Amino acid sequence: MKKTFFATAALFMLLTFLHPCQAARPFYRKDTGSGLRVDITISQKEILAGEPATFTVTLKNVSFSPQTLKFDSGQTWDLLLQKGAKTLYKWSSCYDFSWMGHSITLRPGETRTQVFSWNSFTPNNHLYPQGTYEAFGVVQSTPQAIISSNPVKFKIIAPIDVSHPEMLLEHPDIKEISLPKLKDGKPLKWQFTYTENRNIIKLLSIKQNEENYIYRFKTMRSGKAALVFHAYTEKSISNAAERHKYFIRVE
Repeated sequence: MKKTFFATAALFMLLTFLHPCQAARPFYRKDTGSGLRVDITISQKEILAGEPATFTVTLKNVSFSPQTLKFDSGQTWDLLLQKGAKTLYKWSSCYDFSWMGHSITLRPGETRTQVFSWNSFTPNNHLYPQGTYEAFGVVQSTPQAIISSNPVKFKIIAPIDVSHPEMLLEHPDIKEISLPKLKDGKPLKWQFTYTENRNIIKLLSIKQNEENYIYRFKTMRSGKAALVFHAYTEKSISNAAERHKYFIRVE
């Protein structure tokens, strides 16, 4: 009796503190070897924080015979978004479906498609953290739902994304990149990473004046380099406020 009580209490606590759109992920079977394939695509691989994105989930009969799927409710599709091993968003948990079951039959080579719109806000109207995510398409069939074996990866990036024109330098040369110290009156901290650089440029120094940080780079040899600067505020050390991309060609 006590074991039953504690198990029930634990389940109640889980459902109490878990937002409906972040419901616990059930078990799925992957689409490999089933004669059916579930594919998912995304409208763009990089999403500005707060901007919408579109996911397209496709179910295809890849076998040589008709395939019939049964569903125990009005729900046919689902969309899961994960960061690491944690499911942060489950589309179907935000909606109610009829209790009436249904079935669909796909001829060999036939496909069915569902499009999902996602606005990159949490159910509590907060921006999702910046970083890399995986999206899974699901066909909610019974007795076990089918999940895509190849999820699509995407990134949520800073809400302001600035691409600067390519800079042409002649070796040897020194290039300065100036970045503001304040945004809306709040101090900024900048970090940069190379997205392409095979010893083409090298950071010499970081200086500052009253308004800007000044990054000085030295050319090392001819070629192409690219780097990205992220701006962080004191209250948002994990989510960048801005992202600036620079492209440099040295001749």
